[in-house]
Amino acid sequence: MMIFYLIGIVLLTMVFLGVVFLNPIQRRRWLRLWASLAVVLGMALLVIPFDNSSVISGNNHLLILTGGYQKDTVAAYNKSNAVKVSWENLDQSQIDQAAEIHVFGYGLPDTSVWNIPKSTTRFHASPLPTGIASIHWKQEISLGQGLLIQGSVSNPQQQKLQLQLVSGLLVIDQRNLGAQGSNRFEFNPSPKNLGTGNFQLLLLKGKDTLSKNPIPFIVQSPKPISVLLLQDAPSFEQKFLKNWLTDHGYELAARTRISKQIFDQAFSNRASANLLNINAGLLSSFDLLLTDEASLNNLSAMEQYQVRAAIREKGLGLLVTTDTILKHAALLDQALVLKNIQDSSSANRYLKMQGHDSTWHPMINKDAYLMMLPSAKMQTLVSDAKGRVLAGIYLEGMGKIGYSTLGQTHLWSLAGKQWDYDFYWTQLLESVASQTAIKESWTLGSGMDFIHHPVPIVQWKDLAQDSISLVSGSKIYLQQNAIYAFKQEGQFWPQQSGWQNLVTSGGQIKPWYVFDTKDWQLTQWSKNIVQTKTWLANSGDDKKSKTLEPLQPKRQYVPAIWAWLILLLGLAVLWIESKLE
Repeated sequence: MMIFYLIGIVLLTMVFLGVVFLNPIQRRRWLRLWASLAVVLGMALLVIPFDNSSVISGNNHLLILTGGYQKDTVAAYNKSNAVKVSWENLDQSQIDQAAEIHVFGYGLPDTSVWNIPKSTTRFHASPLPTGIASIHWKQEISLGQGLLIQGSVSNPQQQKLQLQLVSGLLVIDQRNLGAQGSNRFEFNPSPKNLGTGNFQLLLLKGKDTLSKNPIPFIVQSPKPISVLLLQDAPSFEQKFLKNWLTDHGYELAARTRISKQIFDQAFSNRASANLLNINAGLLSSFDLLLTDEASLNNLSAMEQYQVRAAIREKGLGLLVTTDTILKHAALLDQALVLKNIQDSSSANRYLKMQGHDSTWHPMINKDAYLMMLPSAKMQTLVSDAKGRVLAGIYLEGMGKIGYSTLGQTHLWSLAGKQWDYDFYWTQLLESVASQTAIKESWTLGSGMDFIHHPVPIVQWKDLAQDSISLVSGSKIYLQQNAIYAFKQEGQFWPQQSGWQNLVTSGGQIKPWYVFDTKDWQLTQWSKNIVQTKTWLANSGDDKKSKTLEPLQPKRQYVPAIWAWLILLLGLAVLWIESKLE
């Protein structure tokens, strides 16, 4: 079809040229020529679909501006081919068209929203202003326990600051931070009343209040757990754990092998007993058996049978720890598969625990560690940055069996990360030692959730339970997890700050606190910086080349209005010129 258009245009051009040059009147010949060519060009543009196709070359630099970006730093990269965009106005097409990406400010609030190629992305973190950069505390404690509030202060100007922990108008405790001193702080108040409560943490400079942030907490009635601890050999890990269990009110009976037939027995917060023979009568007085795998393997066949029977029929909890692949005892049989991992990347030393994230201590498991292969029966309690399971539990009759491959946890305490140590062991012990039959349990939020931001809700339940809950009067429908049959998941977007109530389908009421966007701003910025740096360092997850489709050419047709204007202009000039003759 195109060849006929071209032949027609050529013939029309020849006709107009003939008329122009065969006309005996020489005056204004060049005007008639240009007007004739304009007519031919206008008709050609109307008939032939000329277009301008181009593929975006991707040679521009994309400058992503997040909160706290510094104008001077951005200006150094704001060249002629740079495109500036705020995080709120970013879209995927801008990312796809960028040859190089620069992130400025306090980092990406969420690294999973856009498919950003890590290999071409550079992060220019802004220094944090004065304020509380990190904060940790356990929101749920038993009556008599301390909150153990730990954190650090960003003090770039080396000022003299003061921290005050306040309840109402009463200052409970305070710390002075010198210009040259440590920026770390710790408070350990013990709330006296059951239920929900709030402290306020104030950062002061002289008489000026730099920040005021809430410390919400829940105080529950103490639930003493009776623990039988079996260890194959003395160790620092065992010593720290025994002291921790004693200090936190656990009823502890510990048996440690000294030699082949000699055991050391120790008791705290309970009466002594004979621990040399593990039988049904002894196990009935405990809620949890905590043992390393070597001790479990060394039990006689009859003792292992008694342990299995106590788990299945009496609801005893079993928690097994190991950092070495051993031959499993008979009662673990096929339920557990371990795999040895060689990974020296510091980015993957980031632990994810239910309701809390923690950076690993550098010496924990060094460059090699064990993971558990996930299964439909197992509930994950602790995983690394890549989702590899390090601790989990599964049901066994009326009881639970937990397993952890995370060794040398006492190094948390030695490194000043006592809160991480407390959270890890409390979570493991309370998850396995189920004293009463619970048909459902809930994990709500991340531990620090904010208004107008999505909050994850996870329900662990038996298959007969309904998957509907109420949060602040709003009905939440949960979706079945694709792998775990007993796990339901959903999201909730809180519309108001303060204490909220989750009402479960089983009638449980679970209090939960939502922070305002003005709360803990510096802490969120600090978290974003760490999150962005960790995400960029973990380059193995860069999936851009696998997910993006090749860019398609852009087709831009010549607008018809221009063809008509050229045609009409040429015809008008020819008509006027003919009248002038």
